[in-house]
Amino acid sequence: MGNDDPAPNRVKPIPIQVLHHAQALAVAAPCEACFATMDMGWIALFYLLRPGEYCLATDNSPLRYMDVGISVGNHRLDIFTCPIDDLDRATASSLKFDDQKNRVRGEVIAHATSGHAIACPTRSLVRRLRYLRRHGAPPETPLCAYRSGNRWVHVSSRALTNILRTSAAALPELGYLPSDVSARSLRAGGPVPYQISRTAAQI
Repeated sequence: MGNDDPAPNRVKPIPIQVLHHAQALAVAAPCEACFATMDMGWIALFYLLRPGEYCLATDNSPLRYMDVGISVGNHRLDIFTCPIDDLDRATASSLKFDDQKNRVRGEVIAHATSGHAIACPTRSLVRRLRYLRRHGAPPETPLCAYRSGNRWVHVSSRALTNILRTSAAALPELGYLPSDVSARSLRAGGPVPYQISRTAAQI
């Protein structure tokens, strides 16, 4: 029960339509920040992440490039050295939690592909991995990192909250006020992934 959010801080689960609308906004105004923000939004949804686990702040250690596992069937890829196009063949993905608050050290959470090209935990992670590899990111780079000019910057929970609230406002038929939605809503609305042992994950 230690991983549960305190009852007074619970938020409404986010409707999936809001994320699809936000994705369309990112596509309509393409930029590296938009795509990175939405990729992290999908990852947060499917992996039930708290903002501190996928956005960089002064007091947290977000998930890193090196914390991702990618498999094709029963074969685990080396995400740093495999042919980059092999990542697109992925059938499952996992995240290892080493330094996250309220997580068991070394805990591994995994998902198979969802069957959707965008709304998929594995495809979202693959997009992040391809981006980080193309830009020569070291293994300890946060998953939420993207390039702005000649430096790395990071997705913020505020940026994700802003795009989600814009989409909620555009979809009044869902019955959600923009104030009902934030980056924290993603964890409340996601499907339950499965846990695998470190031995089974070969991590």
